[in-house]
Amino acid sequence: MRSWPVPVQITDEEKIIGGVLTLRQLVYMIAGLAVGGALAAVIPTWALLRFLIYLVFQIGGFALALCQVKDMSLDSYLVHYWKWKHSARSFILKGDNDI
Repeated sequence: MRSWPVPVQITDEEKIIGGVLTLRQLVYMIAGLAVGGALAAVIPTWALLRFLIYLVFQIGGFALALCQVKDMSLDSYLVHYWKWKHSARSFILKGDNDI
């Protein structure tokens, strides 16, 4: 009879970058650094303002990669919040039945 090894953790993402980061986290970090660096290089303004733009995108990428909100990652929390906020909801006003 054939047998296949079953992974130990089937609910969590596999931490493949040094046993600490997942591939998704690494992509968010690199994207934050790349977008912030590209915008800072393209926008013709003061050096301090370009550094602040770079820093905002870098912090945003690291926050999406590492922050946890209500026991889920920040990116999945934001996706769920967006879907909840923009879903079609119906509010039914029910009056008194005594009248």
